[in-house]
Amino acid sequence: MHANKKIIYVSHDAHFHGAQLLSLHTIKALKENFHYSVAIISIGTGILIQDFQKYGPVYCLEENYPTEEKVELLIKKLLLKDYTIAICSTVISGDIVALLAKHNIKVISLIHELPHLIQQYSAEGKARNIAQSAHKIVFPSQYVYEKFRTITQLDHQKCHILPQGLFNHNPYKNNIAKARNELRKKHNLPLDSKIILG
Repeated sequence: MHANKKIIYVSHDAHFHGAQLLSLHTIKALKENFHYSVAIISIGTGILIQDFQKYGPVYCLEENYPTEEKVELLIKKLLLKDYTIAICSTVISGDIVALLAKHNIKVISLIHELPHLIQQYSAEGKARNIAQSAHKIVFPSQYVYEKFRTITQLDHQKCHILPQGLFNHNPYKNNIAKARNELRKKHNLPLDSKIILG
């Protein structure tokens, strides 16, 4: 755990879509579960800005920091407040990843896009920025990792495969026997029956 308990979180915008909802839940967990002070950078606007604001100050680049120079001033301001690590969500944040790294902020990039989407948004350069500048890169699966490698070269030592988006608590996580018994009872199955899903 980082000593100063401050972190920057970058979302590519604040629209009501999957990656942005994942960002909202991640920010909430950082604040409420891990007690981080979270500075939130949203590249674009969106309906979730007010929800983001519940967990920390929000800096909307599209509205208030429209140039690279202004973004760099924001980064310097955050550095003065001891924000030295960042999580950046999606390939679209690749240009911000490069700017943060330029100012010696350690960046963890969360990647979930496949090549067709990266190409659709002409984000190959952003993907290369992430590959070159991120301290760690997290992919939700081996498949996404392998496909990302068709876009840009990667240092496999800084890449990690970890599921993203698991923000609901699983009450059965450490009690598999109870889960099995409840499922069998619910479906009127013998308590020693085997269940095969297909």
